[in-house]
Amino acid sequence: MVYTLEDIRNLLAAASADERRQLAEILDVELDGNSEPPKQAEALVRQLCWKYQTPLGYLIRDPSFDEMCVDVAKALKLGGLVKEGISCWTLLRRLIENMLQTMWEEMSPEEREDFAKKMLTAEEFKTVFKGGRVDWGKAGVGTLLLGIKHLGGFATYKVALIIANQVARLLLRRGLSLAANAALVRGLSIFLGPVGWLLMAWGVNDLLGTNFKRTIPAVLYIYCIYERLRESDQLPFEA
Repeated sequence: MVYTLEDIRNLLAAASADERRQLAEILDVELDGNSEPPKQAEALVRQLCWKYQTPLGYLIRDPSFDEMCVDVAKALKLGGLVKEGISCWTLLRRLIENMLQTMWEEMSPEEREDFAKKMLTAEEFKTVFKGGRVDWGKAGVGTLLLGIKHLGGFATYKVALIIANQVARLLLRRGLSLAANAALVRGLSIFLGPVGWLLMAWGVNDLLGTNFKRTIPAVLYIYCIYERLRESDQLPFEA
């Protein structure tokens, strides 16, 4: 299924006011606080299209959200994750997992244990990591990802939020304003070094000189909104 800009408008209209405000900050646009959610969503989608395309492209075509996600993957030099028929949401999840794996590989054993403890609740941590009796120097990120998928809840959302936050910090020189999500992200920390190393390897200097500087964190944050609404059974469309 191809997700259109209309789908993204509906998604953003269903998002919280704080989420729309956060996306507006990423896209560097001011929202009319008196506007209804659908009108704010329309303004955000228009700005996303403007940032994504050249001025001429903006005038003559409306891309699908799937196209944007494919181009983001290619800009990050992860075009190999793009497969025929893959949905934009699956592609974004795989991008997030790829980034997490790279960061995990760059973490020390102590950082891995700390991250796992902060990502999961105490009970989830015991379930996934058998009470922590593991060799953190050898533990693979696959175990963490499988545990997150098995446990469900908002762990997937938190992973996406952390990645989006760190990518925004690197590309925009400022992270997300996470105060509204304090209950979910309190105490979570991730290490900018591995993220910076990863994006430098992707060619961050090129990214900073293109519209992808804002398109990439915007698309990743839209995925965060999607995950939160999906976990809450509030998606405005079938996924």
